[in-house]
Order: sequence, then C-alpha cells, then structure tokens
Amino acid sequence: MLPDEIREHIKSLEQWLAQFKRLAERHEGLSAEEKKQLQIVNKAIVQFQRDRVSIPEDFQRLKLRLAARDAPKINDPETKARLKAVESLIQLLEQTIKMARSIRKNLEPATKIRTSKKDYGITLRDLLDARVLSTDDRLELQWHKSGPVLTGKVTSDGTVMVKTSNGWQHYNSLSTAASNLAGQSLNGWKLWRKINTDGTSISLEKIRAKYLAKEVDQ
Repeated sequence: MLPDEIREHIKSLEQWLAQFKRLAERHEGLSAEEKKQLQIVNKAIVQFQRDRVSIPEDFQRLKLRLAARDAPKINDPETKARLKAVESLIQLLEQTIKMARSIRKNLEPATKIRTSKKDYGITLRDLLDARVLSTDDRLELQWHKSGPVLTGKVTSDGTVMVKTSNGWQHYNSLSTAASNLAGQSLNGWKLWRKINTDGTSISLEKIRAKYLAKEVDQ
C-alpha cells in the first residue's frame, strides 16, 4: 500500500494546483474592443517615437492600464518555476507507473504458467518427444482477430522463439511469449497455432488434447 505520507504530499499538490487554477480562471482579460484600443495606442506610441515626439501621459497611462489587465494575474517567476517543477515530477511519476505496470505484467504470466503445468503436466518438450510437434513446424500467434500475426517456432529444448520487429525473441513458454508481447496475461496454448502444409491450422491446445487422449488410450 502507498505510504500515507506520500498520499498527503500528492493531496497537498493537488490542492495547490487547484488554487492557482481558480485564480487563473478569474482572469477575464480584455474585451475585443479594449484589445483593439490597445493596438491603436501601441501604434500611436510607436509613431510618436519615430517622429521623436514626446508621448502624451494619457497614452502612457492608458497603455499601462490595458496591458496590466491583458496580462495573466499569475505571472511571477517563482510560480512559473514551481509549476515547471510539478510538470517534471509528473513525468517522473509516469515513468514510475510504466515500470510498475511492466513488473506486474512480468509477474502475471508466471502465475498462469504454474497453473497450466499443475492442470496438465504437459510441456512442449513432451510434444516434441512424442513427435506430434516438430522444431520445423511453423507456429503463429494472434491474440485478437484484428491484431498482428507473429511467427514463431519451438526449439529443441522446448522453449519458444518469436519473430518480432526487433528480431527473434526467446521465451520460456507459450504463455510467457503471448503475455509479454500482448501486454496482458494470456493462455498461450489457446492462442498459438501450428500451420499445416496445406495452409490449415490447429491450436497448440488441440494438439496437446490429442496427445493426452493418446496417452490415456495407451
């Protein structure tokens, strides 16, 4: 559980941001007519300066008054620096969130794999030894209909190789490969399929079931 002290810090930060948000929202700024008036005054002052004529005090006071209303009320350097620091902190927190999610995803497949082995006790190496699966067989992985299709193969030690955009990646099992590539806990036996020479396919789950049925008959 997140320590209470950190929760309090985050809550204080939210309250501080909400306070400045309310102040910024109260800033009405200039109306369209006043903005037009400020533009006219600025042009007149520029012309006075070009003609080397003294700027009337009324123009100077009017420009100062309009410019002050046009500028945001929260404009001091210290506040800007603190807001920038908050943005940097949020970026670090986002990186921390990604790291936590990655660790959690890596832990989920391990639990799934242990359950599968407990239920069936069958490994890819068993299928290779029984010659119902070969290292020459082409495997494909797709975790949803509109998603990408990845090519894979089983190695002689019963592990899995998958062809990705970063080259061939090695995984300890079907479920580990599927879960890591999809970013969620998945049952690899259901999603991996063997591509037959005639173009048809069969899931690794069905191949395992046929192997189990043959073992029972014997």
